[in-house]
Amino acid sequence: MSNSGDYEILYWDVAGGCKLLRNRFESKDREWATYTCVLGFHVMGVWLEGSDGTDINALCRSHSERAVAVADDFCKVHLFQYPCPKPKAPSHRYEGHGSHVTNVCFTHNDSHLISMGGKDTCILQWRVTGGGGAPPLDRSSSVSSNSVSSQEPGP
Repeated sequence: MSNSGDYEILYWDVAGGCKLLRNRFESKDREWATYTCVLGFHVMGVWLEGSDGTDINALCRSHSERAVAVADDFCKVHLFQYPCPKPKAPSHRYEGHGSHVTNVCFTHNDSHLISMGGKDTCILQWRVTGGGGAPPLDRSSSVSSNSVSSQEPGP
């Protein structure tokens, strides 16, 4: 599965020589080992009303398949319950970056989430509490951060 520049969800038959599958509805409920596509039937709810298609820069599903993290153009990291196929899905929003967030990734055991900033050049490490990968809608869950940043050498 991949996404195209014109906002299509594409499914591929890798075993058959990387052929594009024309009937995408046959594959829409397929389970994936990882999930990082910003467009997909299981993550339609991460898109805010009025989004232009470029507002979400990255997405990562937790290994437990209970949460999905989103990096956006507005300096925010969002956590959603997974799957979130319905529009306007509730989320937790976290601030910490000084510019757009370029990527997010859960660690192997879902105990932490790593987010990468754009112009702020920050890498933030968020500790996931409440059971490591617990659904973000659980009120007992919280996130803390540590940041590492480096300045580019001046001229």
